[in-house]
Amino acid sequence: MISLSRSTLPFCLLLICVTQARSQTGVKCSDRTVVYSTAPKEIIEKIEIRNVSLPAGHPTGGQRVVSPQGTVWFDEVDPDYMSTKVPWTTTLYVGGIGHSGVFLQVSFKDHGNTFSARWINEKLVFIQVWWGRFASSDIILDVSRRQFIYNEFAHYGELTESCK
Repeated sequence: MISLSRSTLPFCLLLICVTQARSQTGVKCSDRTVVYSTAPKEIIEKIEIRNVSLPAGHPTGGQRVVSPQGTVWFDEVDPDYMSTKVPWTTTLYVGGIGHSGVFLQVSFKDHGNTFSARWINEKLVFIQVWWGRFASSDIILDVSRRQFIYNEFAHYGELTESCK
């Protein structure tokens, strides 16, 4: 058994703390990663998908993005990012051949930072919505089945830590 005097005890505690701190920041930069998991319930509740009937033409002034072969499209209606009015909501309206006047409306409520959507092919849309500085949802929407086939929560916090 090791015996420590009262005067060496604070020094030993300091040494242990410094060692712990160094081991926590000693992560190699190449070993850092994005951590993916199932989206928390409060995030899932911020995403709404439904069928809607809209008049012909461009719904509510969004940016139209056509699929690679031009058979379907989506309109992305973004919030005014320059406004202090929050929460921000972005809505996608999906339409095209075979939808016979029924559109798909997908809303992402109360997101933090930017939003992006792009076609993968004629039926799949990749969507990334940022909920804050370090967290996003990566989603794949199957337009023909009108459902998400992939929805994972991504946490980027580890990438912000110091590394060597």
